[in-house]
Amino acid sequence: MTRARAALDLRVGLVSGNQGLLLMKIRFSAMWLVGLGAFALAGFTTGAAAGESVAPRLTWGFAGARNLAGGTDGALLRKALAQPATVQVLKQAWEKLATAPQRLATNQVKDASVDLRAILRPAIADLADCRSFGVWQGPTEWAVAIETGAETGDRWMRDWAAAGKVFGAGTPESVEAGNAELKVARLADGNVATACGRLGDWVGLAVGKDPAARLKLFSGEVRTALEAGTDAWLELRGNPRALTGCAMLPDADVRITLRGEGERVRTVGTMKFGEPLDLALDPWQLPVDAIHEPLIGFAAGRGMAPVLAKLPVFQRPELAPLPGQFCIWTLGLHPMQTYLAWPADDPGEALKRMAPVLAEEFDRGLSVLHPARVAYQPELNRVVVTNLINAVPFLEAGPEVAPRWIVGGLSLPLYLRGDVGPKELFDQVTNRPDLIWFDWELTQPRLEIMWHLRTFAAMLAGYLPLSPDGAMNAWLRDPGFTECLGNTATEVTLESPTELKLARVSSVGFTAFELTRLAVWLDGENFPLSTPPKTILDLPKTHAAKPVRPTPAVPRTTKPAPRKPAPVRRPTPQR
Repeated sequence: MTRARAALDLRVGLVSGNQGLLLMKIRFSAMWLVGLGAFALAGFTTGAAAGESVAPRLTWGFAGARNLAGGTDGALLRKALAQPATVQVLKQAWEKLATAPQRLATNQVKDASVDLRAILRPAIADLADCRSFGVWQGPTEWAVAIETGAETGDRWMRDWAAAGKVFGAGTPESVEAGNAELKVARLADGNVATACGRLGDWVGLAVGKDPAARLKLFSGEVRTALEAGTDAWLELRGNPRALTGCAMLPDADVRITLRGEGERVRTVGTMKFGEPLDLALDPWQLPVDAIHEPLIGFAAGRGMAPVLAKLPVFQRPELAPLPGQFCIWTLGLHPMQTYLAWPADDPGEALKRMAPVLAEEFDRGLSVLHPARVAYQPELNRVVVTNLINAVPFLEAGPEVAPRWIVGGLSLPLYLRGDVGPKELFDQVTNRPDLIWFDWELTQPRLEIMWHLRTFAAMLAGYLPLSPDGAMNAWLRDPGFTECLGNTATEVTLESPTELKLARVSSVGFTAFELTRLAVWLDGENFPLSTPPKTILDLPKTHAAKPVRPTPAVPRTTKPAPRKPAPVRRPTPQR
């Protein structure tokens, strides 16, 4: 299937893929949710005040891998999960989840005689396999309901009581709850309690000031959701900023739904804001004559200037005016052939103003061990990073085919070699007045490139990359896994002044960048929390930014080389 057809089929629903592997994504999502719950178990006495009346930071509904396994879309899931590399990744991640409470919050443990890992291991497996619903407001205010079955529900009640002792919970007391069995245990300080209830095949857990009341209320919400019915595999709703505390994330009501459609995976999301977005959508511009084959990834965005203006680094007057749109593309010949471009009225003058700022910011984030520096080449209107072995990052005034653009990349302008990219693909951007973000890729070859780029970035910053012999590296390079990766196309549109909509069709639900980030997260010692990168040597950064001095220029060729690029292996559509 061609790239243009893959991009076009994002809307008409004809993209072929292998949806079974998305269920692995759902398993990872389930592990993430369990990780929040596991860490909450260790955080009863921390976080926001119990019983706060705030909107839920996160709610979810998960169909459960057990309910999805019998469908016609599960063949690739079984194949992917049977791969030794995938099995090892799951084993490693689940073991980290089981050890998370005692590993991340040792000061909360009151009774270390109970083997909490033995309790959490089967609970994690249940949450991955069974239908579940949950609401999360913080470590001291959350609830979850799981369709475990009667026998497993009995085990949950016993394990809940045993786990409570680890963190100083008192003896469980029965609470009146109609036909349900409901018990509550309060922590020593009396401000936070935990409850566990069972009704038929369902079991519920809650933490809060009044967890019994929360469970009763939540059971009604679960019943309403079950009666409404849905074919979604996973539904998430939350506020990214409230959930993470990161001010750079949107303060918005976000809803995401994943489901299978024949052989495809479809991801749909909405993002609603409390006030109109300040997005200036100028007419689309693309440097199409500078984007050449063999193309394995292309993305374009606009309306980004107001967002960039909020970041401190972009508030420097030398960087004004900020770009209103940009595009990124990746070629398949070399790992460093990823390029960036944005329009500029006077690219040469803009680069001259930007050069000192780029040198300062680059030097601030550079490892003290690395000799790389930013140099300005005025005769070529180019800013280049020197003293690197594997790459020559640059920004330059566009070539003759794109004279009013600033073009940059990780290797000097090899982007001009080969045939120009497909018009049909670019039309999917320029013909969409409501589009603010578009991304297409061949995920399999781009995944390999993303791995190289992450290693390169870690080298510059003085961080250790993931171990080449580790489970994550083996997983992302395992042929049994990567052969499931095909076209991935994503678009974000402006539905109204206060609402954005996301739509994606894919083979596995993830882009190459997301798969790489997922591997880094799973590999971290603090998983399910984020883990700071490890430095090669614990040395202070002693060098200050040096002045940008003109350096001898390296002549460039603006005419494409008269040769055909090597063919890129493309996935065979499966109907």
